[in-house]
Amino acid sequence: MATVTFDTHKAAKTFKNAGFTEEQADAQVEVHMQVTNGLATKKDLEEAIKSLSSSVSNKLFVAVGATVGLITFLDQVVFK
Repeated sequence: MATVTFDTHKAAKTFKNAGFTEEQADAQVEVHMQVTNGLATKKDLEEAIKSLSSSVSNKLFVAVGATVGLITFLDQVVFK
């Protein structure tokens, strides 16, 4: 999973400039870090979709090949 850069010092400073106490600003930044820890990025999602798409395509290819093979077998052996 990709790492997202977040400037905690800048965030705390922004909260302090908005009138938060230092303790409130630090608490807000800490809560933000806990909530966002482990969230997927857009790049993570794009990679997962690509991988899943490839996997589904491969399985579909195998399923179609097996179906064609079964139909050919049934046509040659069973229905003749």
